[in-house]
Amino acid sequence: MSAQVEQHLEQGTLHLQIAGQWRLGHSPDSQRVLPALRGARVLRIEVAERTQWDSALPAFLTALLHAADRQSLDVQLQLPRRLEALLALARQDAAPPQRRASSALRLPDLRPPLRFVGALLLALQPGARALPQGRELLRILRQTSVQSVPIIILVNFLVGAILAFIGVVQLRTFGAEIYVADLVGIATAREMAALITAVVLSGRIAASFAAEIATMQANEEIDALRTAGVDPIRYLAVPRVLALVLAMPVLFFIACMAALLGGLVVATLMIHLPASGYLTQTREMVSLTQVMIGFGKSLAFAAYLSATGCYYGLRAPRTAAGVGDATTRAVVGSIIGIICIDAVVAVICNALGI
Repeated sequence: MSAQVEQHLEQGTLHLQIAGQWRLGHSPDSQRVLPALRGARVLRIEVAERTQWDSALPAFLTALLHAADRQSLDVQLQLPRRLEALLALARQDAAPPQRRASSALRLPDLRPPLRFVGALLLALQPGARALPQGRELLRILRQTSVQSVPIIILVNFLVGAILAFIGVVQLRTFGAEIYVADLVGIATAREMAALITAVVLSGRIAASFAAEIATMQANEEIDALRTAGVDPIRYLAVPRVLALVLAMPVLFFIACMAALLGGLVVATLMIHLPASGYLTQTREMVSLTQVMIGFGKSLAFAAYLSATGCYYGLRAPRTAAGVGDATTRAVVGSIIGIICIDAVVAVICNALGI
């Protein structure tokens, strides 16, 4: 059956009923319908579910919608799901940039990140359909956990050693070198292990998430997902957020052990403190509360930096330069956000007397 367009005007509403096989070179021209728009206030388009189409039908509908926009008509669409997604994408890309009112101070627009957070929370809820496949989740989990362990151990070992060295130099003045174990233990469990690990992962994982998703954006793979009816946030962001949140507790405890080991090495070499005495002093001074504070912050850091990497990747321009820009924004945004979160938690803990 050839392409068909049935139209009739009823009380200011132009009804278009579309069916048949729409193929390039064998389909009606939109110019035949445009004159009928002049006497209408509402344009209602219905496309039958069994309509077969290639690019001829989207081009026909796009021309009609542009003409309706120029005449400020109300548009009502009843389309198959894939066609509706394709038209929405085409209209989004063709929309002219909005002019912003000039002012001396421009506040950032918080609506896009809030919409992203809302969509991410909806996709993470237990009843959400089409959660990530196990193989993809395991791949990302391996990237965020096993492959990150060596650098986590190295950096936190050096941080623990630096803390111990500074502590020994200062405490030696008062003859209280033994308390270097307290300094390293509390600072590591409460602050440094979670913070340093998150900063390292910002440069490694958040940047990787942003670059990977931005490359898919440049290659129009994300457009293909939307056209196929797949939510990019559920398909791309959810497995990455879940993987890093699942991996972060293990990385946090590995970071704690590495930092304590670094402090132990420095204390043993500089003040000849026995390992048993160092560990005993650490166990007595570092309470479960200190560890849980650091553990909770590590989870918050993991959720934030993974979501940040995905957010900037999905909003990247479709160019090679856009990939680099998204990566840079993800790293900078992650580090600034992590420090802000740490400062807020420190103020809250201080107010609660923890």
